[in-house]
Amino acid sequence: MHSCIYEGFVTHRRFVPASNEFRYSVFQMYVDLSELSTVFESSWLWSAQRPAVAWFRRSDHLGPADEPLDVSVR
Repeated sequence: MHSCIYEGFVTHRRFVPASNEFRYSVFQMYVDLSELSTVFESSWLWSAQRPAVAWFRRSDHLGPADEPLDVSVR
């Protein structure tokens, strides 16, 4: 499986007109489009098959819904 989650931080700091800084945790998902049918299988929070908190619906993306997304992108 090639899909993964990258974690990191966004940091900002300034000195004028007033000193201020912050640091936030961030994450980015890399999803190999050919793995869509299996990448979310083990999570109840994410899904590509059913309604969930984070639901990847094929019909919301490029190309006809009956064609795999990786094929539509290519």
